[in-house]
Amino acid sequence: MTPDRVTRRFARLLRAYPPGPRRAELLDTLLEQAATEGRTRPTLRQITNITLHGVRTRALHHPRSAPFLLLATLVALTTAFLAASLASHLAWRAATPPLPAAAPLHALVMPGAPIQDTWTTHTPVDTSGPDGPEFGALTITAAHTASSHDPTTYLTAVRSRLTAAGWHVAATRTPSATGAPHTHHLTATSDSLHLHIDHTRDPLTGDGSITLRATPTEPRHITAITLTAALGLLLGWLLTTWSAHTTRHHPTATTLAALTSTAAALLLLPATYFGTQTYLQHLATPHSHTPAPLWRHLHLTDLLGGFSTLALLPATIAVTTVIATHLLTTRFPHPLTTTR
Repeated sequence: MTPDRVTRRFARLLRAYPPGPRRAELLDTLLEQAATEGRTRPTLRQITNITLHGVRTRALHHPRSAPFLLLATLVALTTAFLAASLASHLAWRAATPPLPAAAPLHALVMPGAPIQDTWTTHTPVDTSGPDGPEFGALTITAAHTASSHDPTTYLTAVRSRLTAAGWHVAATRTPSATGAPHTHHLTATSDSLHLHIDHTRDPLTGDGSITLRATPTEPRHITAITLTAALGLLLGWLLTTWSAHTTRHHPTATTLAALTSTAAALLLLPATYFGTQTYLQHLATPHSHTPAPLWRHLHLTDLLGGFSTLALLPATIAVTTVIATHLLTTRFPHPLTTTR
């Protein structure tokens, strides 16, 4: 193998480090060590060490200014949210938990109550509703019977049956807590399902119904995938650092990339905040909160989806500016940059 090819092989590995004298010193050291040991490629230990130390160096090798730190933090947070949302979305698409049959749940929650309507959304995520994306669910609506007229008595009996069947039942929410007149809520969770029960009845007219909605809970492997993907936080920080160093000798490109990146991050910030808050709230208290897609606020059918979509334009401008500057700098190096 030619010496030039060996040099290129080690030089590719050292791209983990930011350009500068340190990269050149390491290249000389690695080539000398490889020649002594008769090797033509880096060892696994060298690959691991150089990659880890290179990433750490890049993460810490950034401009020491408050505006940069604020921008890098915003980009890192939104990148973590986007990476976790994408991973969660793909995981749900790949392995959707099955929905239960209607009969057992009807017998458990609404014994003897005449069914008015039953419908099932089999897709992993239903985007047809007015409230944004929701997980597929089984919904049963039943009419009241004499035993269900009083919400307290009825829901106490439901709680007893669910507890005896091994469900974890949360506290009943009264109309004052739900904000809906004459509506009482009860939620319960098993290993694979979340139940949301609405008892609605107007005491004057007697109008109302009992509605049961069964939604799959998030499997543990999907939660693990989602939380692991949140390490996109590091990717966002590294991209911002790389962008700052790429455009540092080009003030116009620096300003344009900074302004458009800030605009994109701010447009994504509401979805990032509310999506993360809802997801972590469900993880902390799964028995009280109905599961919802992490990426819910990124979809156009959601109220915040429009802001998230608008972020595509400034994000595209920022990425294009940095890549164009990188290509221009590579072809026509600035006198102050180190090219080796």
